[in-house]
Amino acid sequence: MKCITILVFILMAHPAYTNTILYIGDSHSHISALHPNETSKRFGNVFIQEFLTRKLKLSYYSACGSSPQNWVTGSRTECGFSSYDQGEFISLTKATFASVSQILRPLEHKTIIVNLGDNMFNWKVTEGKRLATLGSQTIKNKISVFLNTLSEKDCIWIGPTYHTTGSIYDKPDTIVDEFYAQLEAELKGICRLIDSRTFVPKGYAGDGLHHNNADSRLWAEGVLRTLFN
Repeated sequence: MKCITILVFILMAHPAYTNTILYIGDSHSHISALHPNETSKRFGNVFIQEFLTRKLKLSYYSACGSSPQNWVTGSRTECGFSSYDQGEFISLTKATFASVSQILRPLEHKTIIVNLGDNMFNWKVTEGKRLATLGSQTIKNKISVFLNTLSEKDCIWIGPTYHTTGSIYDKPDTIVDEFYAQLEAELKGICRLIDSRTFVPKGYAGDGLHHNNADSRLWAEGVLRTLFN
């Protein structure tokens, strides 16, 4: 799905352009270093570097375990926070982070990119693993208030990827597909949805939810292709 509005924005970009793009993500977006070696680069490293290369202003925030409602009120993470904003990079294991409204205030953010998905599943322990399930009101309840905070911002939402069942998590493709159907319905007319299901080849299992470095980079590359090509 092509994001027409952001493509127009990119074509208009020049040194005098003052609008800053805000990015909000969860553990998939967390990075521990801004410029690690090539094999250690993850989604966030690839994403931030692309925006820097294109000389686009980016405010990048990620908090492990976060869902949309956490960004409405501000919250705390015990498993990883990172941000890159106005040239300053921060990476912490534990942190209290601001609400999206507080982040939006200091700068003029015309576009917001949201990468929140896996923490909106209902995770139930079944046969020793955490199984992804959905409730009929899951998406509506968890993002409706968040969307109200965006006012008239241009919004782009990055959906979750498929994954191979791993040591901790089981996220069936059918549940991911149902999630996308609900997400698309809830975002219609508010945010453009990027479908990430084909960006990462299934194979690496790990914990069943979090990608290794190589697959994390592939995800970022797929998102960037959709944004800029």
